[in-house]
Amino acid sequence: MAAEIRQKPGPRRPVLINKLEGCNDVVNVAVILPKDDGVISVCDDRTIRVWLKRDSGQYWPSICHTMPGKCISL
Repeated sequence: MAAEIRQKPGPRRPVLINKLEGCNDVVNVAVILPKDDGVISVCDDRTIRVWLKRDSGQYWPSICHTMPGKCISL
């Protein structure tokens, strides 16, 4: 009789696929826009930014809006 030892499947871990350069403050919320290859971020510096992927493969802010108070959700 033969036995096969199987590994228990572990928890899945997120994989870093890209990085947003140029945002040095704390990001409270980030929403991925898969159709547009972009990200919306809400930061502690009172800004809401729309980051779009450029031809170079890096994300750059296309829209930056400053709110009158701190942003904590989207």
